[in-house]
Amino acid sequence: MIAYDLDGVLVSDVWSLDLEYRIATRNFLKPVFVPQGEYAIITGRHVADARATMEWVALHLQRNPPVALHIGATEGGARASAAWKIRVLREHPEYRTFVESDEGQYKEIRDALPDTRVLHFEYELGARLAF
Repeated sequence: MIAYDLDGVLVSDVWSLDLEYRIATRNFLKPVFVPQGEYAIITGRHVADARATMEWVALHLQRNPPVALHIGATEGGARASAAWKIRVLREHPEYRTFVESDEGQYKEIRDALPDTRVLHFEYELGARLAF
């Protein structure tokens, strides 16, 4: 089964924008694409953001996939997010492929999980997958 990061893969990454604008508009963003078949979402979004995240998923994506939200740390940035995703992927060996948009997280996850196919989704370059 394949698992996707949310921001920067399934939806435009708006985290670099002003906080108030981001909060006001993110649930109106359309998906970059809608995955077909069985899939899961592993996101660095904090569990405190669960309601808004699940509402967006239910509104825009098919099949209501399992969603793993970042539990615990509210800070730590990309490294904490990558560590969270590695943990979830280790707990779910059925997720044989993972798609990540952040280049640093992609490398960290790829290096930590040699038996998982980790793909780098380069949204800014026309949604190109890099292996």
